[in-house]
Amino acid sequence: MKLLNRQEQKELLWHLAEQYPNSATGLFDVQNIESPTSVNLHYLDGHGLVKLGRPRQEAAESGRNIKVRALGVGLDLDGSAKITEKGLDFLQADGGLTAILGVVTIKLHNETLSELEGKILASKNLPQKEKSRLLDRLRGLTDEGAKTLVNEMVKAGLSRGSEVWETALRFLSN
Repeated sequence: MKLLNRQEQKELLWHLAEQYPNSATGLFDVQNIESPTSVNLHYLDGHGLVKLGRPRQEAAESGRNIKVRALGVGLDLDGSAKITEKGLDFLQADGGLTAILGVVTIKLHNETLSELEGKILASKNLPQKEKSRLLDRLRGLTDEGAKTLVNEMVKAGLSRGSEVWETALRFLSN
């Protein structure tokens, strides 16, 4: 969609961060939800980075937004937005508390190392002497060495997909 604009999204997030913990009002016209600002705020809302404002029940009952509802536009929106904690963390260079609280623990089981042994044995790109040397290194890994190997494999897998096993083989070759 041509209305999505990373620069505008960034500026909106920073503007909302400056207002935190309050909402910013009047960011977009609820009768024109297809404006670039509205579209980008809806996109950020969909990703949980901002929360679009809804009028209080009393305001809705007083008829303040009846015209908008009647048009079916901006359903129950009041044109304000507030950055969420997820949005604040997104702006932080270190990922904020989301990065700290979102740590993933990987448990290394003997079957994992057995699978790696199988991959080494099945490799057609390695001479038998190299396979034997890698298997000896793999079987001789300390717990810390196995942990480091798995961490390197995960990092490589996340960034390169099919090159994971080549990275593992390079690590074991050192």
